Amino acid sequence: MYDRMYADDEPARSGALGKFTFLLLMLQAIGILGVAVYLIIINLLPVAHLSGVCAIFIICWLLQYFLLYKSKNVVKAKRIFSIILSFLFISVIIAIFWYLGGFISVFNSISKNKEEYDIYSIRVLKNSGMDSINDIKGKTIGVSELTSEEDMTKCMEDLTGKLGGKPATRSYAEDDALAEALINKNTDVILFDEAVLNSVEENREGFTEATKIIYEIKVPASKVTSNTKRTDIDVNQDPFNVFITGMDSSGKIAARGNSDVNILATINPKTKKILLTTTPRDFYVPLEGNKNKYDKLTHAGNYGADCSMSTIAHLYDTPVDFYIKVNFTSVEGLVDALGGVTVNSDIAFSAPIRTGGRTSFTAGPNKLDGARALAYSRERKSLAGGDRARGKHQQDVISAIIDKMTSPAMLSNYNKVLKVIEQNTTTDISTDQMTSLIKSQIKNPSSWKVESISVDGVGDRKFTYSYKKKQVYVMIPTESTVTAAKAKIAEFMK
Repeated sequence: MYDRMYADDEPARSGALGKFTFLLLMLQAIGILGVAVYLIIINLLPVAHLSGVCAIFIICWLLQYFLLYKSKNVVKAKRIFSIILSFLFISVIIAIFWYLGGFISVFNSISKNKEEYDIYSIRVLKNSGMDSINDIKGKTIGVSELTSEEDMTKCMEDLTGKLGGKPATRSYAEDDALAEALINKNTDVILFDEAVLNSVEENREGFTEATKIIYEIKVPASKVTSNTKRTDIDVNQDPFNVFITGMDSSGKIAARGNSDVNILATINPKTKKILLTTTPRDFYVPLEGNKNKYDKLTHAGNYGADCSMSTIAHLYDTPVDFYIKVNFTSVEGLVDALGGVTVNSDIAFSAPIRTGGRTSFTAGPNKLDGARALAYSRERKSLAGGDRARGKHQQDVISAIIDKMTSPAMLSNYNKVLKVIEQNTTTDISTDQMTSLIKSQIKNPSSWKVESISVDGVGDRKFTYSYKKKQVYVMIPTESTVTAAKAKIAEFMK
């Protein structure tokens, strides 16, 4: 084949340069075939777009081939120019594989429905003189009665192995009482569920500062398997609900903890409308619809994402089909990776910043880096609307991130953005469903209309499932707002 290709102009077409050009053309052909096969496998592009991409590649390849091997005069300059074009063409093919491979890799990573886990720590007072697990030998360990029997068994097995024998324990009614016992020196050491740290710190400020961790036990939990999930959803045709839960912590994404961001996204792919329903973290609701488990919504996250999904489903009388779980502190990294975002604040206020000090926001547009975006999203104590205002600000930041991610900034910061998403996000939306949604959007690129609503309530103090011995601040739902939210969600689900 090679000899026949060069037969008409042997002197001009032979030699090292001609063979090198031929090799580049063959590499391009292999690359084109590889891209076509890969695009078919991942099923990302509609047929018309896939055909168009392949046609462009083939035309470019044929153009080079005819210029080099079918034109009457194949001069050296033409070959050199073709080599430059070949390298550019090959670079484009490599870039396509790199970009698509990165997206699919992240989709696969975050959609594995990772197992959640609880982290239990051995905590002592900072000035106790105890620094390692061996220092608690012979000590009685304080434990919470809220710890599940299964988790307690696993923790005791771990400690028995480390200490050479099963330690003695003393039970306390709840995690706050357990923390109080350590602070007041009624016990020297406690087995503490780190998922409830923020809740305890809210009611017992300074607990974290006064104590230290000398040992940790990681206890695997089951995968997220909410009974509210429908299994026959066509994400391109059927309206569906996605529960977005944000963990207000810097821990690993699989670790359980307070669900401080609770947004139900109702998505209608036919009308291209999205409804974001925000529920305040302190909403006083029955966990999973169980009337014996009234608690603050934020505490549902301590019992797993499936508990939060089921609780929201019962609250709004609607199925919750998927979840997306993020560490809301990852907002900081994501915003920085995108080069900052702009939000419009309805009021001027200041908020503490994670690295220390405070930062100010003006009424109107505010250009935010990651640290300021996190501060804007978290502040509620200095705002007249409290948790209601914080929910609105969280929606502002989410919308700004979506706007930036659909802009050219996403391409220029591709690697950084994907890394942040992969490390701080998990979901049960499958890779096939995500690529199917992208494919549908490419086919019909019209914009989506996003609406936002929030439910409201009245502040009160109540005993809760997580705090049986001490009343804590809760928000009693205003039923009229919940009823209105149910109606709005049902409207979008039609």
